[in-house]
Amino acid sequence: MSKGDLKTQRTGLGILLNEWDPIGVSPELGGSKDEYDCFIQPILSLLNKGKDKEKLTNFLTKHLEEHMGLQSKFNKPDIFAEKILKWWKSQE
Repeated sequence: MSKGDLKTQRTGLGILLNEWDPIGVSPELGGSKDEYDCFIQPILSLLNKGKDKEKLTNFLTKHLEEHMGLQSKFNKPDIFAEKILKWWKSQE
């Protein structure tokens, strides 16, 4: 089954990331809508390789801590990884 084209995947994942909004830029209130674009390609790569929740959580944790300077425990990357996987399955 098809997961849609790359543009559709990027758009859908971008929406999820903006809803998660771990740094609180509030895109829905006029904040930057592309703040989390740096997450998109690595996440899509993991998904296309069939990686599981643990791998996604590890990526999110590392990216939040090393790239964004956040304490990941407050952003619940494990719960967001589940949401990503649920969304990915719905693309079939």
